[in-house]
Amino acid sequence: MAVFVRAVFCAIWLGFVFALATSEEPETGDYALNATGTGDTCLKANMALQLKLTYVVETKETAIFNIDPAKVTVSGVCGDTTTTLNLSFTNGNIMFTFSKENTISVIAAIDLKLKYTTAKSIVIPFKVRDTPNYRLAHFNESYKCNSAEELLTGENVTLIASHVQLQPFGVSNNTFSPASICSENYTSTTAKTTTTITTTTTASTNGTTTTASTNGTTTTAKTTTAPSTTTPPTPPKPEKGKYNVTDKDNQICLLAQMGVELVITSSDKKKNSTTFDVNPSKVIATGGCEKNSSYVRLAYNQWNMTFYFKTSNKTFHFSRFDANFTTLFPGPIKGLNVSNTSLNLLSASLGKAYECLTTQDIPVWKNVLLKLSDLKLQPFLVKNGTFGEVEDCTLDKDSLLIPVIVGSVLVALIVIVLIAYLISRRRSYAGYQSI
Repeated sequence: MAVFVRAVFCAIWLGFVFALATSEEPETGDYALNATGTGDTCLKANMALQLKLTYVVETKETAIFNIDPAKVTVSGVCGDTTTTLNLSFTNGNIMFTFSKENTISVIAAIDLKLKYTTAKSIVIPFKVRDTPNYRLAHFNESYKCNSAEELLTGENVTLIASHVQLQPFGVSNNTFSPASICSENYTSTTAKTTTTITTTTTASTNGTTTTASTNGTTTTAKTTTAPSTTTPPTPPKPEKGKYNVTDKDNQICLLAQMGVELVITSSDKKKNSTTFDVNPSKVIATGGCEKNSSYVRLAYNQWNMTFYFKTSNKTFHFSRFDANFTTLFPGPIKGLNVSNTSLNLLSASLGKAYECLTTQDIPVWKNVLLKLSDLKLQPFLVKNGTFGEVEDCTLDKDSLLIPVIVGSVLVALIVIVLIAYLISRRRSYAGYQSI
C-alpha cells in the first residue's frame, strides 16, 4: 500500500513539474532567409512561438508546446510577391507563406504539422492549414508586436506568437526597416459603430428594444408593430491630431493637423454604416519626404491609413489615400483594403499651408467616405518646424460668403419694406387733406 501511495505521489509530482516546464514562456528565435545568388538577407523574423494543443486520450486534455529556436532548421524561398518561411523542429514544422496586397505584406497561409508525444508516450498527430490573410505592415517596413497574438486557430491547435518583429519583403542592409507597431503594445482604441435593424411583427402590441454589445460595437434591434426608421444621432467631430514627419537630417518636412474619420457602408441591402474616428493619442505617425512627393502614415493595431502628396506647377495636392484594416468592423464588413491613386485635392502653393476648418467629405472608394475636419496641412518646404502663410479652402470662403449674402438680402428686404411703408403712409396722409 505504501509503495502504491509513493507511486501516486511521484506521478502527481512529475505531472506538476511537467506542467510547470511546458507552461514557461517560449524563447524568442532569430530567423532569416538569404537571397539566392547575392546571399543578402531577404527575410528577417524574430518571434517566440508556442502551440496550444487539445486532444483526447481517455479524457480531453490540453498541452502547451514551446518551439525551441535552438532546435529549429530554417528554409524557404524569397520572391518579389511571395515568400515562404519553413521552420522545421523536432517532430514537426511550420511553414509561413507571405504575399503582397497592394503595398501591404500579409501572412497569406500557415501550414502546421506536428507529432506530439503525451506524458503517457502516446503520439498524437496534428495537421492544419489556415489562410488568415493577416496584414502586417507596408512591404518596406517591419511589423513589431511584443504581445501574444494568435496567428493560427484550428480545431485542436492554436499557434501563438509573441515578441515578434517580422519583415518578409524589402529588407535592406540585413537589418529591419522602421517598425509598424501593433495596438496590443498600447491601450485599446474605440470605433464608433451604429447599426440599426428594424423589423416588423404582429404578435406584439408593445415595442421592445434589445441591445447587444460585441467587441466594443453596439447593435440595437427594435421590434414594433409597424415598419419604422431610426435615425442615429449625429456623432461629434473627431479629435484633431497634430502630426509631423522628419527627413533624413531629422528636420520636420511635413506638418499636418486634422481630425480624421472614415465612414464605411456595407455593400449588402441593409447598407449598415460604420464610423471610425482616429484617436490621435493612440496612433503612431511615420512618413517620408522627397523633393516632389511626401506621405504621412497613421497606424494603430491592425489598421493604418496613408496620405500621399505630390507637387505640380509650384503647388502641392493630396494625390493618394490608402487604408488597410483587419477584421475591425462588425457585421458584413470584415476588413478594409482601399487604395485611391487618382485624387487631386487640398491644393495650395508650395511653401504655404492649406487650411480648411469646414469638414470635407472625400469619397475614396465606392463605399468608403473620408472626412477631414479642422485641417491645416503643409507637406513641403516647412521652415523652422512651423506652418507657413495660410491659404484658405473654398469651403471656408463659401461658408463666410453665405452669411454675407443672407445678411445683404435681409437688409435689402428691410429697406424695401421701409420704403413701401413710407410711400403708403404718405398716400394715406394726402388722402386726408382738407379742401
